[in-house]
Order: sequence, then C-alpha cells, then structure tokens
Amino acid sequence: MSKPPPDDHPSADRTGRSAASEQAGRPPAGDHSSNSATYGGQSVATQRVGDHATFIWRSFDLYSAVALLPLLLALGVAGSAVLSWPGGPQGQFLWFYLAIGAGFGLAVWCAVAGMTTTLRRPGDPAPARAAPGRPARAWWWLVVSTMVLSLLALTALTDVRRNGEIPVGIAVQDGDRGPGTWKLVVPPAAPGKARNRLKLELALADADPRLPSCIHQTTATLTVTTSGVTPSARDVPAQSEVEFFLGGQHGGMTIQVAVQTSQGCQVRVAKVSGTLFNT
Repeated sequence: MSKPPPDDHPSADRTGRSAASEQAGRPPAGDHSSNSATYGGQSVATQRVGDHATFIWRSFDLYSAVALLPLLLALGVAGSAVLSWPGGPQGQFLWFYLAIGAGFGLAVWCAVAGMTTTLRRPGDPAPARAAPGRPARAWWWLVVSTMVLSLLALTALTDVRRNGEIPVGIAVQDGDRGPGTWKLVVPPAAPGKARNRLKLELALADADPRLPSCIHQTTATLTVTTSGVTPSARDVPAQSEVEFFLGGQHGGMTIQVAVQTSQGCQVRVAKVSGTLFNT
C-alpha cells in the first residue's frame, strides 16, 4: 500500500495569512513588532502591541527641538533666580512666581505634546487635528505663549533686582548729648544694591515697664547729619515710619535721634529697621 506524497509546502496556508495581513497594513494577530513610516516628510516610529493599541513616537526632528525650547528657557530663568536671588519681602516676587509657575507647567506639557502623537487603536481613523509629525496650529501658539510667560518672569525678576526693596541693618549707638539721644548708623549699600530712598521704622518704648507709661507723651526729632539727604530733620511720634530721599548718597548715613517727653519719663529704642528701595 502506497503512502500519500508528503506536503512540500506545510506553511503555505500560514504564509498566505501573513501576506494577507501585511497587505491589509497590519501584522498578524498576536504579533509584537515595530516598524517605521514617513508622514508628511517626517520619520515616525510605530510600536504595535498585539491588537490592542498603537503608540506613535515622533523621531527627534525640528518640531522636537522646538518643543524643548520653552522648557529650556523656563529652566534657565529659574536657575538664574536661584543663583542670584535678590532677597527682600516675598510680596514683591508675586508676579515672578505666577509667571514662572505657569510658564514651567505649560513648558513641560508642550515638550511632551511636541515629541509624541496620539495613542490610538490600529484601524481607527486618524485624528483630524494634524497629521503625525506636524503639530497643530494651536500647539505653535502654546509654544509662543509659554516662552512669553518665561520672559515675563525674567522681566519681573530683573525689576526686583534693580528696584526692589532691600532690608538694611541699622546700628543704634548712644548719642553725644546724654540720655534720650541716640545715633542711627545706616551702612553703605552693597555693590549693585544702591537705591535712592530709605524707609526708616522707629519704635520707642518705656524704659521701665513697671512704671506708669508715658510713651504717649513722647516725640522724637530725627536729624540727618549726612549731606545730600532730605528731609534733613523731622519730628515724629514714638512709633513712626519715615522716608528719606538719598539722592546720590550711597555711602551710608547717620541720623541723630533726640527724645522730647514729660519730666521724669525714660524711654528706650525698642525697634529700628530700614529698607532701601527705588521710586
């Protein structure tokens, strides 16, 4: 009894199915593969995982480089702020915080959106917003807006560096005219920290809190002994805030304080602070 002739093409049927799958534009079921394609002149890498989803990652090209620009600019502005923080009250940095926070958040989103395309299933219709490799027009506006926010943050930081408030330590020394007089010594401005105005906060208090208070009857006369500063003299209450115009005087100044109060009343300097700023 003769045996049937062996099949010379055992995989013909599987090969036919694979060829049909390839002609249909997708790999056979269960196949894990990757390939590349070109959309609109852009090279795009496509990763297929079974029949579930297709991840399309745009290769590094002009659009990818542009997507990173806002992020690099935001990082540069933030780094500049960290390396040369001007100091002073935190309230004057409000616009910087708002601009750099919004700019950095949008820059991260912009970089991710610019370097990847949509996640879709094989066979699904292509998104109408843009072809792979070509970001939508809205994305370009987002790139520009993000960079503008970073530049606004840099502008706000530069303005604080040039004109912002700078705390200055003021030394209190005994006066030359006996009890009830003091000298307030303002040090020279540090390089790059010169301002044209000084805000002085002065608070006098009772020397002995166990005695009846007489501070409500107390005033003080402030006399500037450094030329070029106005006003040169000022009468103020026991708790006061005075502004002096420094003009071109950046080498420090001295202020004489003389107290006028009721007989037998003794006071002391409870607080003195200064802030340099520009107008």
